[in-house]
Amino acid sequence: MKIENWKTVRLGDVCEIVMGTSPTGETISNNSDLGIEFHQGKTCFGNTYLNKSNLYTSAPIRFAEAGNVIMSVRAPVGDSNITPRKIAIGRGLCTFNTADSFERIYLFYYLNSKIEYLKSKSTGSTFKAVSKDVIADLKIPLPPLTEQKHIAAVLDKCTALIVKHREMLEKYDTLIKSRFIEMFGDPITNSKNWETIELGKLTNVGSSKRIFEKEYVSSGIPFYRTKEIVELSKGNPITTELYISEERYKEIKEKFDIPQKDDLLISAVGTIGIIWIVDDKQEFYFKDGNLIKVNTSESFNSKYMQLLLESLIAEHKKKMSTGTAYSALTISGLSKMKIYNPPIDLQNTFAAFVQQIDKSKCAVQKSLEKTETLYKALMQEYFG
Repeated sequence: MKIENWKTVRLGDVCEIVMGTSPTGETISNNSDLGIEFHQGKTCFGNTYLNKSNLYTSAPIRFAEAGNVIMSVRAPVGDSNITPRKIAIGRGLCTFNTADSFERIYLFYYLNSKIEYLKSKSTGSTFKAVSKDVIADLKIPLPPLTEQKHIAAVLDKCTALIVKHREMLEKYDTLIKSRFIEMFGDPITNSKNWETIELGKLTNVGSSKRIFEKEYVSSGIPFYRTKEIVELSKGNPITTELYISEERYKEIKEKFDIPQKDDLLISAVGTIGIIWIVDDKQEFYFKDGNLIKVNTSESFNSKYMQLLLESLIAEHKKKMSTGTAYSALTISGLSKMKIYNPPIDLQNTFAAFVQQIDKSKCAVQKSLEKTETLYKALMQEYFG
């Protein structure tokens, strides 16, 4: 708990802030025998402790000592890490030399609580950067060392749980992909030689009736774009930002095709190939151009088709993309995609397996969200 009489001090008054300086290019190589490990920016940041770099310099200028907190000060701004060994730091980083009365892990978490603030204070048109003066002027609560260690330990436990939950979700996803390959072979090479057919000949591939900006209203039927589909595909709650009127939705429903349960909605612009299987939790409509709809069919299981299309789109989207300013997935390109059509019974067996795994994932996801909420609350309580 944050105690009222904790003193608040200026960060620059309680530790030395060392801004990184990059050595000349000819002194940098990937040969570890020629110098000290060199970090230019955030590239090798781990969850808490720095990963190994593949760069070394024979002419280091600025150093971060083992155990020091380091922070990214340039594109991106604000992310922190801890180095378990002495390294050379370039201009994308800074480090903090602290006294023995300062718990470094406590400082690490404090800096994490200030990322958005530091971003707001960054300057530059091409690469945003934050100055040493801004960092030094940060006001940090400074409880006794024993309390700093206690706070760091509590936040460490939360962080470890978050990492554990995320790793478990990744393992479940890997298990699903492994099972897919076991049952159907490599989705790219069609290693089991399944019959192939163009997706557009198996089902309808299309989009939505165009909705114009002037048709948006403050409440009514939720209107989904890529952002919402990405969140839904991860099982995350969404905050609806756009709506169309119930009257407009009913008009579209009477005249056109609207999403049905088990249809697939696929992100087609920007973040390409994210797929959400439509549920029946609420009525909604979606943005044409941003999303492509693949109608459900008795000819395939939607969960099987989702996994197959994710692999095929990831492999072939460069060939299927159009546009000069950005890439896009087209209805025509997706309709002509050759998909593999194994027996429906086999697809259903795979879907039943995925359903069981999804139950376990759901429990882990809820635990993750609960832990992340606790972490945010603790950060607010300790650092304001």
